[in-house]
Amino acid sequence: MKYAMLPFKVVGFALGVAILGVGVPLLWVFIASKLSHTFLRVELLALFVMVVGLFATYTLLAMLVSRFDKESQAMGPARMSWNRSLGAERNPQSTTTQWERVFITTTVVMAFLFEIWFFLFAGSSLPGSGT
Repeated sequence: MKYAMLPFKVVGFALGVAILGVGVPLLWVFIASKLSHTFLRVELLALFVMVVGLFATYTLLAMLVSRFDKESQAMGPARMSWNRSLGAERNPQSTTTQWERVFITTTVVMAFLFEIWFFLFAGSSLPGSGT
């Protein structure tokens, strides 16, 4: 039964990474683009809405995940390194939960894709650079 659910977990993991890495930022770009042509006409309003919206969305998602994450609740409170015995260092355990791995993977994948875009496709904005 453990291996029967594996494909669903992989698809769910990839879907979570795609939604967090692409879906949420594109949603805020869309919302900000709709605000840029309204009667407000405030300079940099769209940028402000995108930054605050992304920060608020990711903060709310992290709070929601931490509230309902059974895996981290089962591990108990985190102990700082100065509060552990030396024997505890000999038996290291993975202390990241599934949700934390989704957030970490999203960050790494989006940073990698940004670097590919930046170095291969962005071109130069310097005057006289030809691209």
